[in-house]
Amino acid sequence: AQARAACGASLVSKEGHPSPGTRAAAMPTFRYAVRALARSPLFTAVAIVSLALALAVNTTVVAALACLGPVRQAIRANPVEILRAS
Repeated sequence: AQARAACGASLVSKEGHPSPGTRAAAMPTFRYAVRALARSPLFTAVAIVSLALALAVNTTVVAALACLGPVRQAIRANPVEILRAS
């Protein structure tokens, strides 16, 4: 127990408050954030929709670039042939 305390592994301070960086210390902040979002439903909806759109666009771009990978490799392998075909 002394070795753990010396390494800073104590989860509760001497005053009985949770140490920073623990789940118990983050819970009041999380509850405050949820209450703040519940107070402004329009902002919450806009934030959720914008995050969903950003995720969808990012996924689409990554998928499109993954599909273009073989095309880019073909262009690098034989650029003269690509120019003659067009």
